[in-house]
Amino acid sequence: MPLKMIIIEPIISNKSGKSRKKR
Repeated sequence: MPLKMIIIEPIISNKSGKSRKKR
């Protein structure tokens, strides 16, 4: 798993979580 993926994954999850308020 590349470092970029590990850093981007939480960012995408956070953005989705704020909109979906879940995950």
